[in-house]
Amino acid sequence: MKKQNKMEMFDVDAQLDEFFGKVGTPERRSAEERASALGHSH
Repeated sequence: MKKQNKMEMFDVDAQLDEFFGKVGTPERRSAEERASALGHSH
C-alpha cells in the first residue's frame, strides 16, 4: 500500500495579511518595499 503525503493547504494572502498587514496599508507597503530592495521583484 502506498502512503500519500498529505499537504496542508493554506491561504498565502491571508498569511501575508497577518504578518505584514492588509494590501494597501502602510505596513504592507513597507514590507513590499523591503522585499523589492532585496531583489525579489521581476
